[in-house]
Amino acid sequence: MGDGREAPNDFDKVETVLDFETTEQLFESSFAVTATSFDVVTVTGKDAASFLQGQLSQDILALAIGECRYSMLLQPQGKLVAWLRVLKQTDESFWLLAEPGYGKAVQQRLQRFKLRVAVALDMQEAPGLMVRGKRVDESIFMKSPFDSSQPVVEAQWPQMPGVDVIGTSAIPHGMQAGSPAAFEALRIRCAMPKMGAELDEKTIPAAASIVDISTSFTKGCYVGQELTARLDARGNNTPFTLETIDESSGYEFELLSGSELKKEGDVVGNVTSAIVSPTYGKIALAYIKRSIVRENIQQKDS
Repeated sequence: MGDGREAPNDFDKVETVLDFETTEQLFESSFAVTATSFDVVTVTGKDAASFLQGQLSQDILALAIGECRYSMLLQPQGKLVAWLRVLKQTDESFWLLAEPGYGKAVQQRLQRFKLRVAVALDMQEAPGLMVRGKRVDESIFMKSPFDSSQPVVEAQWPQMPGVDVIGTSAIPHGMQAGSPAAFEALRIRCAMPKMGAELDEKTIPAAASIVDISTSFTKGCYVGQELTARLDARGNNTPFTLETIDESSGYEFELLSGSELKKEGDVVGNVTSAIVSPTYGKIALAYIKRSIVRENIQQKDS
């Protein structure tokens, strides 16, 4: 990434973008690629690792060079600042990969707690590639054809392997450029939450099922730990839980973020993301009352 400009490579730019349905088929048989972007907060200095260890929910000291993991950055009262990934570049250099528009909030939050430590913070917007599909592990992306300024990081969604490339939006010649709408439908089907849609400063992380993959419960203290630890001790039984729904789920819903989710006329939750897929029909992510989810499971088991 370096100065924020896209680094050159030897690949031809792919001009043809596959349609929605073809992209969905490709996820199952191979993999597809689409251009994306990231806010990258760089944290550097001799105290970078110990500083982040006290700020993030993930065990930073356990990371190997080149390893990338999900983590939460919280306010002292446990509210979510951002759900992000932390990439260890060297022993004294880390990249925090955030959704576009959230990097500044991450940088500002860290800056407030940067007291008497040898740490430098910077934030840049970076182009990227999102690669998803059942055969991603067999792809050229895992052989890292990019230079060191364009790291390839694991970005596996539930039931769907994936990687992201940071620092370029040029799709290599021979790769299949997929429909961005199909990638959004895949995210919804995988129940993968996103900042600004399913996640914001009011979110209880346990409700979105991001705690287990984002948190170390053995690392020691970090800012905002108390609420996370308390909910975990109680089984993470939040009043609402994030679920993928479709037209066969028995719910009534509109394709509109923030709209009410109903069951038999009663409001039981709210929609956060929705789309119509040519393969899977009308699908959505929604926060649903946990009691209703339990009721649905009992009905299926009976």
